[in-house]
Amino acid sequence: MTVKIPCPVCDRPGVVEDICPNCETDLTLIRGLMDLPVAPSPQSSVINKSSGVPSWLLLTAIAFLALGIVLGGIGVYWPTQNTVSQLQNKVGQLQDKIAQTETIQATTKPSSIQTCNQGFEYVVRGGDSLSLLAMRFYGNAEQQTLIVQKNPSLEGREDFLEIGDKLLIPNPNSECL
Repeated sequence: MTVKIPCPVCDRPGVVEDICPNCETDLTLIRGLMDLPVAPSPQSSVINKSSGVPSWLLLTAIAFLALGIVLGGIGVYWPTQNTVSQLQNKVGQLQDKIAQTETIQATTKPSSIQTCNQGFEYVVRGGDSLSLLAMRFYGNAEQQTLIVQKNPSLEGREDFLEIGDKLLIPNPNSECL
């Protein structure tokens, strides 16, 4: 004989069959779950078991934690290496040095000679040629002779630049050449 159970879908009480006559819900799974034995609750078994950690190890860890907190608190209030008087001495010495440097007057005159930068270094990329470089940097492709003059390794191979070659591109100013 089967046990009468209420239908969990329509709440019809006293259903004896495996299918509810009211909503046609299959109740075999619920009947199967009711037949299973009741297992002890996992919470009670965890409480009864010991944690497995020795008490001396736990006490040692707590002692080290307390020691760290105490030493950290003491370290905050421990006097630093530079006391106030030492810092005042250093400030006085620096003020003396500043006063000495303020009395020094400039002995050099500003130079009216214009310094001339020799140019800059350029790394050859794919598709570069001397005429394209001269056109890019000077606006005139015929200025490629300036690049050849500053790069003697290019003489005889003006049309054969290798990728990765480093070229000195001189400034176009006539004073700098």
